[in-house]
Amino acid sequence: ISDHSEEVITRMETLLMRQPGNILIEQLTAFVSLTASYYELAEKVNTQLKIEKVEEFVHQYTDTFYQLDTLYRRAIEKYYSLKAKGLSIIDTLTLAKQKLDIDYHELTGVMNMEWTNTIQNEGRGWNFETSITRQTKFYDEYVKNISTRLMVIVSDALRYEVAREMLGEMFKRSKQKHEIHISNMIGML
Repeated sequence: ISDHSEEVITRMETLLMRQPGNILIEQLTAFVSLTASYYELAEKVNTQLKIEKVEEFVHQYTDTFYQLDTLYRRAIEKYYSLKAKGLSIIDTLTLAKQKLDIDYHELTGVMNMEWTNTIQNEGRGWNFETSITRQTKFYDEYVKNISTRLMVIVSDALRYEVAREMLGEMFKRSKQKHEIHISNMIGML
């Protein structure tokens, strides 16, 4: 899957078209396709990790890199759904899942090191200059002078990719009546 991700995605689409309405095939192809999509994106991200500026790193993460987390999470969800069914091919799927786990954790470790290097390259440690709002300035910049009703969701360690998904769901459920925004900040730690 990792070596031929584009071909794998195409083969899964073909398999899915040959088995319309087969829920098991839908789940199986979803796991394999999500895993292949992860590897396809990971290959691109690996070539883009040397970033000099903090703002560019944040921009890259919030535009593209976070999708790795989404693909990984969704693939794992599909895997556990398939595992519960006691399929005869679960050993093969488990090997694919274990490789995905290892590769995902390795890449996120590399991304973390590159983020740290970017911070160090900016100089002055975590006191680098940025136009991105810092967590300590959140109230002053987003809440203090608002005269309309405002709802703020504050969560400790909510992953960005989950927040993006949640944002979309909130927008759908509001029947598109409300303005809903997401932005990034530089945390205190």
